[in-house]
Amino acid sequence: MLLQNFDPANGHCNGTRYTIMQLNSHVTEAVIAIGPHSAWSCFIHIGAIDCADEQNVDMCRTYDIRLFPTIKTFFPNSKPSDIGTNYDKARNSVNVLRHNLIDLSVQYYMQSKDPQWETLSPINSVDDILKYRVSSHSVIVIITEDKGSYLGKEVILDLSKYSKILIRSMLSDVVPVEYQVTHFPSLLLIDKNGKLKTLIHSNLTTSFCVNYLKNVSGYATNISGIKDPSLGYIASMKPTLKSIQINKPAAHMQDLLSGIHYMFQQEIAIRKNIKGKSLKSLQNFIEVLSKYFPSETSVSIYLSKVNSWLSTIQYSITGKSWLEKIDSLQAEDAFLPKKIIWIGCRGSRPQYRGYPCSLWTIFHALTVNAYLKNRNDLSSNPAEVLSAVSNYVSKFFGCEECSRNFQKMSQNISSVIHSHEDSVLWLWEAHNKVNKRLHNDFSEDPFHPKIQFPSAEMCPACHNQNINDNSKIIKTNQKWNKAAILDFMIHFYSTNLIKVSESIKNSYNNLLAENSGKTAESFLVKLENRTEELDWWEKKQRKRDLQNLHSVKEQRRQNHLRKLIERNVNRHDLHLKVRSSRTFWIFSEIDIGMCIIFYIFCLSLLIFLYFHFARRKGKRLCKLLPY
Repeated sequence: MLLQNFDPANGHCNGTRYTIMQLNSHVTEAVIAIGPHSAWSCFIHIGAIDCADEQNVDMCRTYDIRLFPTIKTFFPNSKPSDIGTNYDKARNSVNVLRHNLIDLSVQYYMQSKDPQWETLSPINSVDDILKYRVSSHSVIVIITEDKGSYLGKEVILDLSKYSKILIRSMLSDVVPVEYQVTHFPSLLLIDKNGKLKTLIHSNLTTSFCVNYLKNVSGYATNISGIKDPSLGYIASMKPTLKSIQINKPAAHMQDLLSGIHYMFQQEIAIRKNIKGKSLKSLQNFIEVLSKYFPSETSVSIYLSKVNSWLSTIQYSITGKSWLEKIDSLQAEDAFLPKKIIWIGCRGSRPQYRGYPCSLWTIFHALTVNAYLKNRNDLSSNPAEVLSAVSNYVSKFFGCEECSRNFQKMSQNISSVIHSHEDSVLWLWEAHNKVNKRLHNDFSEDPFHPKIQFPSAEMCPACHNQNINDNSKIIKTNQKWNKAAILDFMIHFYSTNLIKVSESIKNSYNNLLAENSGKTAESFLVKLENRTEELDWWEKKQRKRDLQNLHSVKEQRRQNHLRKLIERNVNRHDLHLKVRSSRTFWIFSEIDIGMCIIFYIFCLSLLIFLYFHFARRKGKRLCKLLPY
């Protein structure tokens, strides 16, 4: 089984996902006319998991998905506890993927000798194929080829669902002389006795062999009018040019908060274990985030609480524990809005921009605000933010290729950053290098082309006056006015100038004002009475909040009920002990014991008094005693 784990917000993931879907359409193409099952489904199944979906976080954490796109392979009879084997081979084209999957299949057969996979192994003689012939086989085929050729195996897999066709491959050095085969690869049709009927050796391709054998075996069907649903989905991946409103470039607080929400709830929470250098990188980044994130008071308090808690972790933490703890730290005056709404980072389609865009915005805002706070502090570390960002990207950012490229750029940060101005400008320059590399890439949003930022329209002073370039893509050898760039970045990303959506701000302010001094539970109860029109995400979040509220109430009720039951059980146990301690009489063992003690005491007292008064009267105490 081939399983791809991807993040739709990751441009590199979308490229690989497109290739995987093309592969899926290739392996299903051969049987579109006769049924819904994959042509390779006897051997290989292909699936995908969207790790950006919160419902899949636990699954992605269980299978230890750290980078995107990740492809894992599972061999037959894998145990539920198996997390698969990472597929680290080339994946840049459908043919490469097909060939690598065939190699894995042959490797599995050589190790397991599973008879179901024997058809992928070349035969050594004609008798080896004739022994598998049954009455339902109308065509017997041998594909002769040189060692290293994939033609035979591909045709075998493509036709594995066709029961009328018996087909195997044979290496060129064992082909019978009587067949007079001089060119390889060749396609041989033989009869039930092994006699050669047809020999074809020119222009052999996988598609030609498949179509030819379908025709001669009676499976020929006009499939031109039949569409594969997966092909339609692949087509939908391509950008559809339509009229949309482009937001004016600006830094929006909602983009930053959505980025932090995704980072906390998905990117970090998906990790199975966070320890060692990964834990240290996370601690450093959260510390920088709490110090320089240009947020509102409630978010600042929340980030400080997360930082204070995380700094106490010494050895390791699980992604599940991280998620539970950051949720428990939220309060009315310290919370992170549970909203993922893109404004400035909104793409023309869901797979464009989004989280990567917001992450760049967060990084720029951190460097700018660190500059504003520390520019007069000579003792501060100018590389503090970039070092934390670089380490976080290397350990947690899901895009494997993006992370690797960023590490190449940032490997000499400590030696090139001498001031906080350098930090701001270094990240600006690095971002432009990435934009240049990704321009015209598959991941680029056609409505938001990768430009050299800022454009001449946004900041005329940032560009040298002697260069007149009206194109949106500024040439990489253009010289910039670094002083103007620094001033522009400060004004673009400073706390006071980051745009806050009025509707969102009013919504939170109203809810907080209405619930001032009340409990968190009463704050959530307010959600039940909201009647204004909500968008799809708010409806989803409100439903989730209400479910959380009801689950909290139910948990409290269960705890209270459990305590009552335990109290009643304890009373019942005590009652049973008292009853079990009673004898057949009306007194308990304690009562009888007290009576015996009192009886002995009284008897002793009487004996003592008897001896005392008898001696005083001079009488013999007993006839047996002497006077």
